[in-house]
Amino acid sequence: MNKYLVSLLLFVLTLAVTCCDDILETDLSDDTVTLRLPADGVTQTDSVAVLFWWEELEGASTYELQVVSPDNTNPQSLLIDTLVTKPQFSMTLPAGQYQWCVRGVNSGYKTEFVCRTITITETDPIPPKEIVVLQYPANNVTLKGTQKINFTWSPLVDASEYNLLIVFPNRQSQQLLKLDSALTGTKVLWELTPGEYEWCVKATHEGGETDYVCRTLTIE
Repeated sequence: MNKYLVSLLLFVLTLAVTCCDDILETDLSDDTVTLRLPADGVTQTDSVAVLFWWEELEGASTYELQVVSPDNTNPQSLLIDTLVTKPQFSMTLPAGQYQWCVRGVNSGYKTEFVCRTITITETDPIPPKEIVVLQYPANNVTLKGTQKINFTWSPLVDASEYNLLIVFPNRQSQQLLKLDSALTGTKVLWELTPGEYEWCVKATHEGGETDYVCRTLTIE
């Protein structure tokens, strides 16, 4: 057999193998990928990664996932266009509106895209912790001699009562409790002798109570 015939035979064999591969590949043209999560039109916060999940499609070797903002009709940005081998993909999205689309792909065929929409909202900020605002006396103030002091603080919305705590020499050492009183008002007149004190106030309301807020006071 001459070299020409050998080369021709090898070419025909290669062509036959290639054609067989194409013939064996599943035609996906009329198939549809079934999307599972997230549901169409769902809303979630930007604090949680979005899990895109769809059912496996027989004959598909990979899946093409696209995420567009706000949608394919009026695209402003393409966030991702990628091929994945598994029927799921996770990513974090900033606040905004998106359309996500998936189609099945193999070496010879691909399905049409199937799409859903999703809205991402900003995570609500953590509300500031409620505290009582102390007014008088100022923190670390020094007063002369035994005297009656008008302890005052600002009212807290929905507070049912306040607890005023006065400790000598301070709350950390827990040496001597001078006063621990439940009050409905926002001021108390109390006499103190020379020494170092810590005075603290907390509020009680229907939902619970605040933490104590404290100041130090020295009487010489």
